[in-house]
Amino acid sequence: MTNRPKKIGRPTSRTPALINTIMARITGGSSYDNAAREAGVSPTSFWQWRKRDPELEEMAAKARVGAWQRGSAERRSALSAS
Repeated sequence: MTNRPKKIGRPTSRTPALINTIMARITGGSSYDNAAREAGVSPTSFWQWRKRDPELEEMAAKARVGAWQRGSAERRSALSAS
């Protein structure tokens, strides 16, 4: 029998579905904090998840870039239509 330390604290609410929801909101233009709040997660928890998980941080950064690119394309389209 191994002596593993017991996990202390509340179980995480982090699930793949929740992360997908947050990423979709970021891609839609929400800030990290607002995307987390809209998904029912505290911004502090989302920040801690990103800090502990470089892959999640990269996903969030890519989602933010996607939102910026989509917004830029929409602005260009609106300017050319006027």
